[in-house]
Amino acid sequence: MGSVVFLYEIMNWYLDAWLVTNQGVLDIQWDSFFDKSSTRIEYHMIEGIAYEIKGFWGTIMNYGNITIEKMGTGTVMTLENVASPKRVEQEVLHYQKQFIHYKNLKDQTALRDILVTMAQESRRGK
Repeated sequence: MGSVVFLYEIMNWYLDAWLVTNQGVLDIQWDSFFDKSSTRIEYHMIEGIAYEIKGFWGTIMNYGNITIEKMGTGTVMTLENVASPKRVEQEVLHYQKQFIHYKNLKDQTALRDILVTMAQESRRGK
């Protein structure tokens, strides 16, 4: 019986994951053999990200928890017992910064195209 509980706990830890993509962070939760869920937070919807390292072993072995809060909803994603949580937090922030920069360039280009079209149409109207 103890080995089944041990196997369950290992699978629960191993199969919980975050996928950091070019659009956002996808949280995959494995709760049991027949219970799985996922939550997605896009980079522009991240209100805050934090990590915490607790206790003697967490400090010595450099592992802890990471939390991401979704803007406006209060939805919180937590990944527990992560190796190097500070580095993971910095990587998520880095990809968020890249996403926001790319989105701003894309929005700026679209706005410029709209303004050029409006200026051309107003010249034709004179």
